[in-house]
Amino acid sequence: ASAKVKNLTINNATISGQYKTAGVLAGTVAGTVDKVIIKNSNITNNAADGKTGSIAGSMGATQIAMSYADNVILNIGDGSTPVTNAIVGGLVADVSEGTIQACYTNNVEIKSAGAQSVGGFVGRFTIGTDTGSIQQSYANTTSTDANFGAFIGTISTATGFAKNTANVLGYLIGNIAVVYGKSQAGIVDTDLVKSFDKTFFK
Repeated sequence: ASAKVKNLTINNATISGQYKTAGVLAGTVAGTVDKVIIKNSNITNNAADGKTGSIAGSMGATQIAMSYADNVILNIGDGSTPVTNAIVGGLVADVSEGTIQACYTNNVEIKSAGAQSVGGFVGRFTIGTDTGSIQQSYANTTSTDANFGAFIGTISTATGFAKNTANVLGYLIGNIAVVYGKSQAGIVDTDLVKSFDKTFFK
């Protein structure tokens, strides 16, 4: 059985160094994460090709549910020198076929320049056949990076990705073009996000 982390709050964490994957909870999440809160924390990742997120740098075919990041700063390099191979996400940097449900970021700041993929919620979201999903989630994240997408930086599939070309999914995705078949339909449930009520986190 896979590992599970539940009902955990991490406050005032500081992480600094050069990491392939970096997050306050873990570099890479391979098990289930449920009701994890990251607060008042700071991550500095000086790796030019690192993956950095408040909860984790990457996740595979797993689930993160009812979790959030609040008042977190993600520093990538010095914030002004381009880090063209870096992937940064307000919650998780690199999501591969995983499921994120009922999660959010609040007052998260990403300080990077020219990152490959940088998103307020997820930096890069890779979807397989009917496996990837983000539901009932939103992001309140800011960044001055020119490649910043308000919700997701880059969406990719096995057939490639489209980035920074059109506002197909509106305010959720920002600068993302999504031109995929029905197997990827509903990867971001806009109706659920717009009606999202975070009172159940109390």
